[in-house]
Amino acid sequence: MIAVAVILFLSVSIVIIAPRIAAQRILGSRERLTDDQLIQLFSPSIHIPKDNVLMVLKSIGAGYGIHYSKLRPSDDLISQLSKVDSWRFDAGFEKLDELFRVQFGVSMPTNTKSLSILELLKLIPPSQRPQ
Repeated sequence: MIAVAVILFLSVSIVIIAPRIAAQRILGSRERLTDDQLIQLFSPSIHIPKDNVLMVLKSIGAGYGIHYSKLRPSDDLISQLSKVDSWRFDAGFEKLDELFRVQFGVSMPTNTKSLSILELLKLIPPSQRPQ
């Protein structure tokens, strides 16, 4: 009985800790940026309302278990963040796909080897962008 409890505790601990370790290894020790600093990183390349950019970043962060302020435009959902997502049973990609379908009417591309956060934001249709 005690052995089962110990094994269960260790298993739960691994599932909780492993994604954080994976994120740290993939992204390194990045500093958290303010919302305005994040928007400045993205704004030269896209013209999307600040609220939409932050909503997508927060969704990515929540889905992948990474604080959204550590995300950068060049971070790749497939070659980088999917390594974290595998520990979370693809929850990150599924949540993000649902957000894009419901909020923007766009499906996430599935047959691609690379998809940066910047490229993802460029998928938002012009009708969702300021005129």
